[in-house]
Amino acid sequence: MTPLPPWCRLGDRSTPRALPAFGDCVAPADFGQPELEYERLVSAAALVPAPWEALLRFEGRDWRSFLHSLLTQDVNGLPRGASAPAALADRKGHLLADLWLAAEADADAGWMRLRRDRLGPVLDVLERHRFSEQVRWSVDETRVCLLLLGPRARDLRAELISGPHDLELDPDRGSLSMAIRETTGGEAALFLPPPAAAELLRAQPSAGFLALERRHLESGVAWYGVEADSARLVPEAGLTDRISYRKGCYLGQETLARLHYLGQLNWALSRFRISVPEGAGLSGKPDLSRPDGERIGWLEAWAPGSGEVAALGYLHRRFREAPGQILAIGAAEVRWLGEAVPPSQE
Repeated sequence: MTPLPPWCRLGDRSTPRALPAFGDCVAPADFGQPELEYERLVSAAALVPAPWEALLRFEGRDWRSFLHSLLTQDVNGLPRGASAPAALADRKGHLLADLWLAAEADADAGWMRLRRDRLGPVLDVLERHRFSEQVRWSVDETRVCLLLLGPRARDLRAELISGPHDLELDPDRGSLSMAIRETTGGEAALFLPPPAAAELLRAQPSAGFLALERRHLESGVAWYGVEADSARLVPEAGLTDRISYRKGCYLGQETLARLHYLGQLNWALSRFRISVPEGAGLSGKPDLSRPDGERIGWLEAWAPGSGEVAALGYLHRRFREAPGQILAIGAAEVRWLGEAVPPSQE
């Protein structure tokens, strides 16, 4: 099994169905039935405690144009009540933060979902690029997050949340629901006051971090700090739906536009299936090689266990032409399934 992400620690497996303290990124490993929890994420829906999630709220007449000039997504074109994935890149197009944005339906304000460990870098960029713009932002310190994931998440969200928009706010409950795509379409990030979140978690099917990690590897969406970091260009990490090529200048735009229209990615995040012999182990970031020994990529993360397990890694463009080809890592056989692509909206 790959090491835990630096932004998450696991609680004891006997962790009761309750939420950790606010801001304490200790997630329940499971709720006592890890296989059932995984099946919920594959075929039904479940709530996953996500203490690593954070929220920023933006307001002021220039909040859209300010973010539009920094982020890879078309913020000016985001309809009211809608949500969309985005990324913050450096000036050379390397990934700094993976984000989701949403615009309020009834007010000229927006929200940003991001990982708590990326708050510092994101806030630093915001501060350094604000000059005369009329924009304010604040970190939400009143809610904790439950991820509503799985192919039936859309149905469960409709039961739990009233309203037609991607972003729904309930002032009476103090809750915020943002439509996202974490493993498939129709999912949501629910931000609620801790008592309300704990009550909802007790009332609905749940899943722990281990089930989420396993499903994440199958879905192919990179996690910052695990399969992607500031060494990777945004599209190399498979986050192509975070980028709008119709908009003008933003951080990293020159590099990303040149790659899109004129170039090719040398490395691209890819999905693999590994056949791991009983008793064999993988460690570090093992190289992928052809039968003749030529290095053509490497693995970043893989599911625990023996037999066939899901994995994510990077493969060079010269070898991204034949899905199903067999590669090798020592005694383990690796089959390339194709490049990682964001989940469909449907």
